[in-house]
Amino acid sequence: MKADVRVVRLMRKIIRDQKEMQTMGETEHSNYFATDYFDVMKVERKELSSPLTSIMGIWPDEKMDILDVAAQSYSLYCSAEMMELEKGKEECGDPFVCENIKMQFLSMIQVHITPEVIAHALPTKNAEELIDAVYQDLFDAVSEFADTSSNGLFVFRIYKMLSAGDFAVVLRSAEAETSFKVSSLLRRRVMAGSSEKKIVLYKTYTLLTFGNDIIRQEIEEQRDDINLSQVRTTGNDRFVLRCCYSNLYWSNKEKVDEYLKAENIFSGIQLYGLNGRYDFSVRITDMQFLELLNDIKAYKETGIRSLKDKSMSNGSASAVKNEDGIVKYLKYLMDNNFLSYINERYLVAQDGNVEESSSLLGNKASLTVYATSVESRKKFLDYKISEMYDLIEEKCKKMRQKVNGIKDYRKNMKHYANLLDKLIKLCYGINGFSDTRIYAAVLLEQLDVVMDSITVYMEMYHQAEEEKEEILYLLEEYIRESVCALDGYAQYIRNNNLQSLQTPNYNIESNMSMEKLLIGYSEFLKVFTEFYQRTKKDMIKIDNPCEYLPIVVPVLSERDVSVETLFHKGVMNDWNKEKEIRSTLNIASNRCCMVISVPTLTELGNVRTMITSLFHEVAHQFRYETRKERNDALLKYVVRTIMRDIINKLIQKLQNDTGLRDWNIDVGRRLEMSLVEAYMETNYINDEGILEYSFQEAPLTNFQYCLNKDLYEVLGDWELKDDIRSVFHAFLKEIMYHYQPEGSKCPEAIHILDELIGQIELKKSKEGLDEEIVKCAYGLSWECACQNIDNSAMRIWEDIHFGEWIANKAEIEYEAIWNKTFRTMESDKKSEIQKIWNNFFRFSSWIYDYCGSKEKIKIYNSKKKTRFLKKAYQKMCLEWIGNKIQEDLSSDFDSTLSFMGRALGIDCNTKENYRMFEEQISFVVNQNLKYIADMAEWRIGKYREETADMFMCNAMRLTPFGYMHMLAVGWPSNQELPNEYYSRSQNILLFQWCLDEEYKLSYSKFRELCVRLIEMLEGAIYRSSQRLIKLGEQLELLQHFNEPLIWDSKDEKQVSDILERIEGLNYYCDYVEGKIVEWNNSHIKRECEMLKFYGIMAHMLDQLVDHGMEQIAYLNDFKELRDDYIRGIKQLKNLNDEMCNDENPLVQQLGEFCKEISILQNEPYLLVECDEENRKMNESSIEFLLRMYYVNKRRVAQQIGGE
Repeated sequence: MKADVRVVRLMRKIIRDQKEMQTMGETEHSNYFATDYFDVMKVERKELSSPLTSIMGIWPDEKMDILDVAAQSYSLYCSAEMMELEKGKEECGDPFVCENIKMQFLSMIQVHITPEVIAHALPTKNAEELIDAVYQDLFDAVSEFADTSSNGLFVFRIYKMLSAGDFAVVLRSAEAETSFKVSSLLRRRVMAGSSEKKIVLYKTYTLLTFGNDIIRQEIEEQRDDINLSQVRTTGNDRFVLRCCYSNLYWSNKEKVDEYLKAENIFSGIQLYGLNGRYDFSVRITDMQFLELLNDIKAYKETGIRSLKDKSMSNGSASAVKNEDGIVKYLKYLMDNNFLSYINERYLVAQDGNVEESSSLLGNKASLTVYATSVESRKKFLDYKISEMYDLIEEKCKKMRQKVNGIKDYRKNMKHYANLLDKLIKLCYGINGFSDTRIYAAVLLEQLDVVMDSITVYMEMYHQAEEEKEEILYLLEEYIRESVCALDGYAQYIRNNNLQSLQTPNYNIESNMSMEKLLIGYSEFLKVFTEFYQRTKKDMIKIDNPCEYLPIVVPVLSERDVSVETLFHKGVMNDWNKEKEIRSTLNIASNRCCMVISVPTLTELGNVRTMITSLFHEVAHQFRYETRKERNDALLKYVVRTIMRDIINKLIQKLQNDTGLRDWNIDVGRRLEMSLVEAYMETNYINDEGILEYSFQEAPLTNFQYCLNKDLYEVLGDWELKDDIRSVFHAFLKEIMYHYQPEGSKCPEAIHILDELIGQIELKKSKEGLDEEIVKCAYGLSWECACQNIDNSAMRIWEDIHFGEWIANKAEIEYEAIWNKTFRTMESDKKSEIQKIWNNFFRFSSWIYDYCGSKEKIKIYNSKKKTRFLKKAYQKMCLEWIGNKIQEDLSSDFDSTLSFMGRALGIDCNTKENYRMFEEQISFVVNQNLKYIADMAEWRIGKYREETADMFMCNAMRLTPFGYMHMLAVGWPSNQELPNEYYSRSQNILLFQWCLDEEYKLSYSKFRELCVRLIEMLEGAIYRSSQRLIKLGEQLELLQHFNEPLIWDSKDEKQVSDILERIEGLNYYCDYVEGKIVEWNNSHIKRECEMLKFYGIMAHMLDQLVDHGMEQIAYLNDFKELRDDYIRGIKQLKNLNDEMCNDENPLVQQLGEFCKEISILQNEPYLLVECDEENRKMNESSIEFLLRMYYVNKRRVAQQIGGE
């Protein structure tokens, strides 16, 4: 038996012009005439194999009617297991299919479980068991009503709500009162064992609709019925119509008045004037409503009432008297387009006749949903949440006082702090609604963490020295992000209440409430974070694990799925000082708000990709080793790469200077190690020869900051001397590389600069001259930059005299103007312009420091550079004269090596040679320091991404094909990326699947991996091409190779053949995209999207085959990184198995779910080849997210509602 999935859309119709409406096509939905706020209910059956985005009504899979002025959507889900309970029950069945024409009313009763039930019912059971018990209670209650009631025929089915609400009881009945009675029956049910203070189980919202075709037949039957006394006459006025006059009515008011007077319409009729949306209200009988129903429906759809009715002869039978004034008046208004809105409501008489059955009298305790006695009012959630509110409101008051006390002008930060206070007050209102009460507690808990985090940051700000501005900036940013994230979250959870079910949802991506998906994903992250920290605490050495409070928030402004921990650790320069501050504050500072930003709702609907991405993103918060182990490995690796960059740049310089190209790589590597040893001994090796440094156990953000600071202290100030003239000459020396004196202001600028330097040399006071010198140097640098891009018209001093421009005291934002002008333009001279800026920056920094200015531009000054240079020189000299180098001098590179030793001054250790060495190194570092620092930062970032990928692959049990497809889906479109980008995927493929039994990188396993990936990709593309041809596309079939692919050696011919075969796959994917004609066909579109990903994978494979062998050599060279990654693989390889076998059943379910959905992640071609796999995945995804949603509600409710 298959599951039953429906999407229900409620629409409000504007009365439109007839010509406009005639262009509308027929819909594929089943339409129902709705009462209450909405006019039409459309119901569409969805196959469980459909994309989940379609099931959840997410654009673009769910198309929207552009003529709907307002809409609200719901998704209903009845699993195969739930439908098994219906077997043998006459009253159970599909309520959307009418098998009996007498059952003309279709009602949807939305059921919300009250929060006290979530908190206290079945205390020994888990959330899933509680929801199953609730479903059983609902089923028993409605079935019992069917057995004991004599109120006519009805058929029902109970669905789980995937959107707002918990369950939906959908009824098709012969009487409108049936749904009211069932709803009342449910509202009367109480939780057994809830003491004298009875706890009601459910709140309900009922929508009554009419099947249009059935009603039309009913009207015809009643019109032809001669004996009208046989028609049901219970009650008098059973319907209320509320109408709004159109502007056309008011512009023809005189004509209307004349008609009313002539026809004496209002005789015996009571119209009630209304304020608000409608102008009048009138109560009518069943027969009057049936007489008007077709007219109202037609009028809403086409702007005119029923043509069939208007063409009837005067002798036709009617269900009401011809002289019925209200019917005549309403038809008159519709005939003349005098109404813009019509709203209908059905009245159920509250008299003794309704309470026929004893089963509807009084309260009835549930047999399946019970609790131990809840005697104290203080155990109710609203009471407990009110206490939380008072405590957090007091914290917020103190926080705002501290923020207002900051001397620095931060207008926005104060505003954001006030908005946090407003969010807290919002929780007070949310607590007033039982439907959303639980999430008032969730918001308050998040806000409590924010208050504590602000307190920590404020304390760090007051105790900080150099980093005050940075901490204040971060504080303001995090308060702003907290407001945005929590307000976005609040908007979604506020939709989950009975007040909003009858109001439109104007979200442009979906009219459906998404809080179950958002909360389901959030709880999944919480389950995983707690599991990982609990099971790995000994390995990663954490005594007090951080408690993460994740929330998922759709943010259209974001480009990718991202996870950010607000108010992160490691913001102070001194990590030990920050640790002390956090430990001394008497707050729960080890809680963190984790915000998961999702760019579109489509990501939420693609569960397998979303779960996989979340594992990657959340992994940024975790490690597979201690901080010391990670930082030590990363430090050694990054320092080595920095020194290799310097040596490579140095060799390039010497090559350019001499024209010699034959440099011995081994010699370069040994000289590189001399730099590495000197740098490490200068900064990080203590007197005992042990690696020791202040940020050895710091978070990665602090580690990166300190490493960068050390880098600039040692390498960032090569020209700092007391002689200003020598600094000036060094500045000019660099300028000469970019200098073109003809037709420029350069000679004049140099002359003015020389005079200003001379004034400083003669004067004891330097006050005021520093700004003129810097401005002149800036103008000179600007002129050189303009010359390099052949644009002399961009001078910032326009047509005035250069000297006058220098003397002008107006302040200039040097860097901002430079960036705005030069860094945004497309030019092949960007690197040259960057060098010009770097030269100016060093010179201006030195001048400000020398003249005692307190400008923000500053340079790093440290005696470490001298120690480093001397150590490096000594080591290089020893290395050069050592046996290894001497042996190399007998090779073919004799003359090159000899010149290298001479050019660097390392062939003979003298003071003169040391100055030569210093000059060469200084020049290279000055030219490339920013590049070197940026590359160091990039490598740390790459390390973070690669280790996160390791978490993701092992948690999800990804295969190489699944991993590459995951990267392809998130690949930046239409971009040629540098090789460094590909090395991320190469490293993961190598360490995950190319380690041998001894955990060494294996060349043979690498070749086997490449062959297997190519054959799998080739087969997937071939089958896709077959399907496209069957769908009618005129394509050539991909050439299929029968012979096996062989790559068993370093034979270049084999490599060339493999690369050619990969290129053929890439070409074919591009070829298909250019040949496709029927892009509107959804099946063809899916195939083409898959082929696009295959094309990206082919490009990645090309890079892997071409560079994989050298990447292995690179990793074996940088053994610090290699060994760290191998440690990671050893720790993480059984992560999914550990989840599946964990003591916590929720973690077990998470592990099994990941294992299940990984099938389609690892074999994505099944998405288009096998609907059954799609159905299984969707069913598992729906059940998993619903389970996580109720786990969250249950956990929060019990956490708040317990003693």
